[in-house]
Amino acid sequence: MNRALATVKVRGLADVIRVCDLIVKNTYVELVKVLHETMGGSLVIIFRGSLGQVREAEALVMEMCILRNIDYELNVIPNFDFDIVALDSKGIEMN
Repeated sequence: MNRALATVKVRGLADVIRVCDLIVKNTYVELVKVLHETMGGSLVIIFRGSLGQVREAEALVMEMCILRNIDYELNVIPNFDFDIVALDSKGIEMN
């Protein structure tokens, strides 16, 4: 099964909650982490799942952000190897 990783960078807590809610309720992806950026008030949402489900989440996020006029940045990494990344409470570290 193809595994993919996606990140969505959104500004503002309310918009982050809307995006997380949309992704988790409408696709079969796992919400991995929400990271806070030190400058600018942006938050980065990291989620993973099969490539098809991540692409579906990508389409839903793009549609919602365009309709609500939300600034966003979306990146999808297909065939991501999860063995090289350690996610802990401190952040993301490469093994």
